[in-house]
Amino acid sequence: MTTQTTPAEFIEPLAEAFPPASDADERWLASMLFRLLAKGEPVETARLAGAVGRPEAEVAAALAKSPFDRLLYRDDLGRIVGFGGLAVGDLAASPHRLKLDGRELYAWCAGDALFLPVVLDREVPIESQCPTSGERISLVVSPEGFRDLEPSGAVMSFLAPDELAARAEAGGDVIRNFCHFVHFFASKEAAQTWIEGHPGTTQISIADGFEIGRRWVGHVWGLGADR
Repeated sequence: MTTQTTPAEFIEPLAEAFPPASDADERWLASMLFRLLAKGEPVETARLAGAVGRPEAEVAAALAKSPFDRLLYRDDLGRIVGFGGLAVGDLAASPHRLKLDGRELYAWCAGDALFLPVVLDREVPIESQCPTSGERISLVVSPEGFRDLEPSGAVMSFLAPDELAARAEAGGDVIRNFCHFVHFFASKEAAQTWIEGHPGTTQISIADGFEIGRRWVGHVWGLGADR
């Protein structure tokens, strides 16, 4: 059922599930990891350590604990291929595509596609596909918002706040337990058809999805928080 839930009601359980970075060093580490992954290739821990000017062992220890650990994916060689909603390499199997400087990057879900331009501080064209109709969905997202949404009536799905709270308490894999339920849809009707088969989900506007994402990355990583 469609509800008039506000972005703040989604942010509360998300904030409880993902504690914020503890200091400026952790925020800088996250920012640099996003930047390196945005180049379109897996990132070795040693390369990340060099980029932030810290010992590799120290960086590895930081990545192994909260808030990084639940938001980090590696390939069989131990290289980082996914972080905080951005995917490259072996993890890049998603309908949510970002075009950046001629490279094609991937978001874990529709919500991630909306906040990644905030953490990258870039305007980014995004394309996706409606799971119900197969229709192409496109928009241009910047740190300030979005424009050129096609079709103009597109919406998105999200886990309802109470379901978010339950999943946050249970823990588990973020992509499987959260991202698989957050999609773009060509219309409210298309979204409702999908939602009826996925208990615990609801539909929200693209504007609310952007606001939820902007607040979330501000909470966890302190990125885009001054906008």
